[in-house]
Amino acid sequence: MSKEVIKTNVVDDRFTFAHEGVELHDHKLATKSRGYFADAFYRFTKNKASVTASIIIIIIILFAVIVPIATPRNVQTLMDPYYSKKGPRDTTFYRLGVDGALSNVYTDRTIIYELSKGV
Repeated sequence: MSKEVIKTNVVDDRFTFAHEGVELHDHKLATKSRGYFADAFYRFTKNKASVTASIIIIIIILFAVIVPIATPRNVQTLMDPYYSKKGPRDTTFYRLGVDGALSNVYTDRTIIYELSKGV
């Protein structure tokens, strides 16, 4: 449609200003303004999941700080000396011989075989 067609179809009498002759001014807010931290804390407390998660994190941090202080035993005596020197054990890796549990004895023939595999 051209501009002439639009101008002829619109009647100016059907349109009026909403606030004709009235000066509009911004009104002062009736409430006290809130700071950035207060607003963020207000929004944070509205979300129940975030409050629950923060309580859980605070409990974990408290346990991490208080339990080592309150434990009557020394840290070195908490672990059995036999198991403190053992590495992790997985039967899959044990059978493959990649966890360091097996000691391989190489002869000239096995060295040539391993080198031919690209090891």
